Amino acid sequence: MEQYEFTDEYVRRMIERTIRNEQTHNQLAEWCCRYVREVEHNDYIEPKPLSEHVAEVVNDIDTQWELYLVNTFDVSELATLDLQTVQMPEEWLVNWYKKC
Repeated sequence: MEQYEFTDEYVRRMIERTIRNEQTHNQLAEWCCRYVREVEHNDYIEPKPLSEHVAEVVNDIDTQWELYLVNTFDVSELATLDLQTVQMPEEWLVNWYKKC
């Protein structure tokens, strides 16, 4: 299994890299999804590696990405959409960065 760094600083760097277009919004969302799935929903991992406020940001990114997709594109568009090209509003990223 590929190792992922689950630290507050890493989340902050990932958001910053996304703002700078050094990685895609989809890559950020996938990382957040992986964290939620592997850590937040796993009762055997204690203590959680992220601080509470950063974990809230990660959960928000995961949720908002999904909502953004379904509220922005219709089903036929989603079926053929290259998710690597989709960008959430930059102000969301800036706000998440500030919260970290």
